[in-house]
Amino acid sequence: MAGTICSPTQHASINRCSGDADCAGHPGGAVCDDVSGACVQCVASSDTCSPEPHCDPMSNACVAGCRSDEGCPPVIDGDDAGPGVQLHCNVATRVCEACVTDAPCPTGPRCSAGACVRGCADDSRCAAGERCCGGACVNPQSNDQNCGACGRVCAAPTGGSATCTGGVCGSSCPAGATNCSGVCRDLQTDTANCGACGRACGASQACVNAVCVGQGSLRFTMTWDTNGDMDMHLLPPCGTEIYYGRLSACGGTLDRDDTSVRGPENIFWSGSFTPGTYRVCPEAYTSAVANALYTLTVVRNGVTVHTSSARRGRTDGNTACTASFPGVVTLSQ
Repeated sequence: MAGTICSPTQHASINRCSGDADCAGHPGGAVCDDVSGACVQCVASSDTCSPEPHCDPMSNACVAGCRSDEGCPPVIDGDDAGPGVQLHCNVATRVCEACVTDAPCPTGPRCSAGACVRGCADDSRCAAGERCCGGACVNPQSNDQNCGACGRVCAAPTGGSATCTGGVCGSSCPAGATNCSGVCRDLQTDTANCGACGRACGASQACVNAVCVGQGSLRFTMTWDTNGDMDMHLLPPCGTEIYYGRLSACGGTLDRDDTSVRGPENIFWSGSFTPGTYRVCPEAYTSAVANALYTLTVVRNGVTVHTSSARRGRTDGNTACTASFPGVVTLSQ
């Protein structure tokens, strides 16, 4: 019968309330829900939860949360929303958030799950010519991680670096090195890529000035800094000179005689060599290389044991190598 409420020990569904007066002292609540006829804590259409929490329309109970921005404190601790920025009430969840649909983040940060996060959500947040890739604004014309399109990564060669120019991937190696199948190589000294990628020297050779030369138990090699004809004359302990006019003597062999560029000139012993005094005479065959700066390198059993440089300062033509030759280099091996 309307107007009669259940006692605390009776089942609440037996009778219905017709007004708030019927709910006085009812354990279910002090407000009558006209729809269900049940005594409840609150009715969403006339929220009596004051001032907070609010009335949950599903349970007709007062629950914690906000009903408007006034119920949210300002941000004063300097989080991503910014110092002093008012938090907003998400009316669907009754949660105070840094940003909601009708109160988005300012230009720059984007709204993600109610929080302002740095970065971009789409291209509209980026400057002209930029793309939003992985939450960051980048220039696809020059970004090597997003070259021409998001996620297109430019691969760098070993020992080098990747480049993106005009939206096209490229690569670069340090000065003096060349990209050979993804690895930066020095073609002047690399025995596997001597003078060109893939051009390998023999097992008993070295790479000098991009040229494969003989190497054994003892090697004398000369290079210079001016194009032209310099000659290396070598007087070994046996007393017989090795030079372009006599390619072999005392077990040593001249296998490289350069007459036009910058060397190398190379004399080596493939087998054992005779210990003793070796005299090297660097000679400028023509005036074109009279002032050239030459470098002499001596390698014994794979180990460099001597390196020296000097400027010739004169034209020699073909002069025999002796202990009194001006500029002679005397070495004990």
